[in-house]
Formats: sequence, C-alpha cells, structure tokens
Amino acid sequence: MSYLVQRLTSRLMPDLWYFGVLVLFGVLVSSAAAQAVVRDTEIENALRVYMQPLLKAANLDDERLIITVIQDPNINATVLPNGQILVHTGSLRQAEDPTEIAGMLAHELGHYVNNDILKLTGKFAESQQISLAGIALGLGLALATQSPELLIAGQLLGQHVGVRNQLQFTRSMESGADRRASELLHRSGLGFSGILALNQRLLENYPDPAHAEAKYLQTHPLTQDRITYFARQLQRLGARSTPLGWQRIHDRVRAKLQGFSDAPQEVLMQYSEGVEHLPGQMARAIALMRLARYGEAIALMQAILAEHSEDGFLYDLMGDIQRQAGREDQALQYYGQAIKRLPWASLIRYQRAGLWLKKATSAHALAARDDLLQAVRFEPEVPGYWHSLAHAYRLLDESGEADLALAEAALLEHKPEQSKAYALRAKRGFSVNSATWLRADDIVKQVEAKRKGS
Repeated sequence: MSYLVQRLTSRLMPDLWYFGVLVLFGVLVSSAAAQAVVRDTEIENALRVYMQPLLKAANLDDERLIITVIQDPNINATVLPNGQILVHTGSLRQAEDPTEIAGMLAHELGHYVNNDILKLTGKFAESQQISLAGIALGLGLALATQSPELLIAGQLLGQHVGVRNQLQFTRSMESGADRRASELLHRSGLGFSGILALNQRLLENYPDPAHAEAKYLQTHPLTQDRITYFARQLQRLGARSTPLGWQRIHDRVRAKLQGFSDAPQEVLMQYSEGVEHLPGQMARAIALMRLARYGEAIALMQAILAEHSEDGFLYDLMGDIQRQAGREDQALQYYGQAIKRLPWASLIRYQRAGLWLKKATSAHALAARDDLLQAVRFEPEVPGYWHSLAHAYRLLDESGEADLALAEAALLEHKPEQSKAYALRAKRGFSVNSATWLRADDIVKQVEAKRKGS
C-alpha cells in the first residue's frame, strides 16, 4: 500500500546527543526502536501544502525540510537538527481546522530558524551535566504529554546539578519559537486563529499543573500563557480565513487516518452504505479493504473515480485496494494512473516498482529501475528505495550499480563500513572518473573522513 508503517529509526539519526534533544524538546515517542512512521502520499502532500506559505515567509527552500508522520494519538510535533519535522497522527486527527496544523508547523519551524537544537547541544557540552546515554535509554519509557514526559525527563536528569537551569534554557527557546511562529503566521497571511485553537485544545486535553513549581519540569511555557499571548496577537492583528481548499484537504487526511487506524466495523457504522461526502466514502473504502471485503471496496472506489477522474490520490488508493485483493495487474494500472497525475510521488513509484520486481523479467526489472531512479531522485534519504533499486540492478546483471545502490542504503542506515565495502566493490565495475565511479569514491572518502573525525 502507499499507506505504510515503518520503523522510526529508518528515518532518524542515531546520535546520542540527538536523542537527548528529543527528550528535552518533548517529542512524544515511546521507543525509538518500535515507534511507527506512517507514510501516505496524500497525507504527506497535505502537510507540504500547509508548510509552503510558512517556508516562503521564512525565506527557506522547501527541500531542506522533511515532514514525517508518527503513529501516536497525542497532539505534538517536533523539529530535528537535519530539518526533519515529526508530526503525530493525533495532531492531524484532533485538529478540526488545518490552520491548527499550520500553527504547529510554524512553531517547529521557529525552532529551526532560531537554531535552537544546535544551541541546546552547545549548552549540553558547556555544562557537562547531562548523561546523554541515559537520556537515550529513557526513550524506552512512554513519553506522553507535556507534564508526564518532562517528569520522566526530570527523573532521568534529576541526579545532575543544574537541571532547572537547563530546562529554563529550553523554556526560553519555546517562547522564542512562539514569537518566531507569530511572525511567520502574520507574514504568510495564515493568522493566529489556528495556533490559538491548537493551544486551547492542548489545555483541554492536558491541563496545566496547578503547582507553580511544575514550571521547572516543563520545557514549553504554560499553555494558558501561550493562549493569552496568541489571543493578544489575534486581537491586535485581526483574524484571517482558512486558505481556499485547505479544509477539503484536511477532511480527507482525517478520514484516511480514521479508516486506517480505527476498528473497521466502527468506521462502517459511522459511514454507512450510501454515504455521500467524499472523505466518508474514502474512510469506508479503506475499512472495507481492511475487512477483506474487496469487491465492495472496489465498487465504491469505481463510483468515486467516476466522479473524480483526475484525482491522483484516489487512483493511488484504488491501487492499494487492488493490490491487497491480490489483483496485481489491476493495481499496476491504477498506480500508473496515479503517477501520471502525480509524477513526483516517489512512494507510489516504489509501490509500483515492487510489483514490477515480483514478475522478475528483464522488461519488468527495467520498468522497476526507472521508477526507483525517480523515487531516489525525489526522496534520496529512504534506504528501502535504494535496496529495491539494487534488486532491480541485480536482475539486469548490472552489479556495479547494484553495489553502489547498496552503498547508498548502508550509508543511510548508519552502517559505514558496510557502505564503504559496497562502494569499493562498485568502483571496480566503473570507468575511472565516470559519474558512478566518482559517487562511489565520494562514499569511501566520506566514511573514512568520519572515522578519522570520531
């Protein structure tokens, strides 16, 4: 399916200082080894739509930021040093208006623009009062909401002198990120209604601790303080309407998450046969697929596509259903229709390539290779794409290219020696100073330089 769940660690850096930053910035992960990443072309595209006006307001290139969706029912997001933003499914499902998500993204973008995580790591190095290894181990605990997660962080760090000063440092960063978010929301024309509603929702779900001393165990300013701040901004600068088309996009995102996450029978009860609005129809089709009622799901999607024949995301969903039903040739056709309308959709190309590779003929391997070359062009940071590309090259007896693809995958998976070995072997199959030889040589030098620097 294009709706995939994979390990969080496949898209996160493993450095210990990095994990420490995750804890102090309140990212809600229960275990780095087990946390699920949700991948869906339509959902990821929606987040890029919400992010675009903010990036423009910040004068940033959109290719520098990757948004990853985390399977977690809580409301939260965080930004990582490499520009990756993690957004929880709970944020998407609970937000009634897409500007709430835009407000959340603005806050995380504020951290990124302010270089907060790099500053925080400098603070760690200066004080030498925090055991980053201990913090990394603490990721095995359930870090849930603002107050409990930071109580856990307090337990991890409580034996160290200066914990309160460290958390005060992060609280000042949170306030700074709110101020930066305010600027971005104003410049982008998105306004403050969304981020205000988001904080009001947070206050309802996670009430502020009554005891003032608890402020020392929070990295974020107290939610009521934030509500007051954004309410004043809204009053001072005025309300803005939700951008045209955003609500329709958001309703579809929420419906897909519901269809894939909730008990299928509950989804079918909510969206009974004959439901007329598109998001409900999509949720129902997904629930039918999960119950292996493929004939009904396919019939419903055919009716939907008859009315929305140019919607690439719907062809993608139909391809998923056909594939789950074991109708792989039909799935290839629908994925092809999706790619025709969404040529940049690397995840759909990856799914189609998987079907091509199962046929194991040279012609199908060529088709898979072409899809996967496009996939790694748009998303070079995904190891699975490189592994599949290596498989395609093996079927085509192009061993040098296969080894180079495996070197790329191993590099992304933080297996430097393995990456170097593949790159060295790849070099032997290429002409000296050719583009592929030079890339393999770059990987070897990159691994050696990192080893010398460690």
